[in-house]
Amino acid sequence: MLTKNQKRMIVIVISFIVSAIIWQINASWGNTFWVLLIASILTFLTVFAPFEIYFAARDIWFDRWIPLKSKDLKISKIRIKLEEGFLYANLVEAKDKELVKSKKTLIIISHGFSDVKETLQYLYFPLAYQGFSILTYDARGIGESKSMGHRGDFLQRIEDFKIIVEWIKNEEPFKNYKIYALGMSIGALTAFCAGFPDKNIEKIIAISSMSHYNQSISTSNLIVKFIYFLKGVDISPNDEKNKKPRRRDQ
Repeated sequence: MLTKNQKRMIVIVISFIVSAIIWQINASWGNTFWVLLIASILTFLTVFAPFEIYFAARDIWFDRWIPLKSKDLKISKIRIKLEEGFLYANLVEAKDKELVKSKKTLIIISHGFSDVKETLQYLYFPLAYQGFSILTYDARGIGESKSMGHRGDFLQRIEDFKIIVEWIKNEEPFKNYKIYALGMSIGALTAFCAGFPDKNIEKIIAISSMSHYNQSISTSNLIVKFIYFLKGVDISPNDEKNKKPRRRDQ
């Protein structure tokens, strides 16, 4: 996966190449140096500006939620081992240890397609205040786990969720905790597909879940399909990719 700065550099290089072509065309017509310079600069800006506006608008959208802080909650950074590296997560708990012990419940938070582990703070902070332990993680291809693969690899996200559950079952003090799952959008679908067959998951809370991946994608309008295509989502999933999401109906 390319980083934002790498994508920006690619756009800059392409803009320079196009502006150089315009310079050569105008030079072949015998225009003056200042005409060549102005035409090339305008060409560069015409190519580069829309992408830069997009990058800026995307950052504003992703940062639309003000990060929450609380003196009554403790947030610990953790890493969960995968074959190719680590998933990065936050463990959020109330500082009142007796309250946490009274619940003895850990909730796995699975965020949406383009969100990060901090996005759903407004949902899981109140749960942490009630004594629930919260494990919120950056899915592969997102946030601190960006280097772990592609965020559109839905089947692998399901397998990652299973690994998280195994980590919980073998980690003190959580091995004796009840496990709940709370997901948003694709995170909800992940919780359904990985959580229903797993007896360790006692409750699943799904928000804006997609019930039939194949049906939902195929009936989406062209703009939605194009956005999915740009984000690397398979808009023509095969039977294997549809088999696990359909387990929701079992």
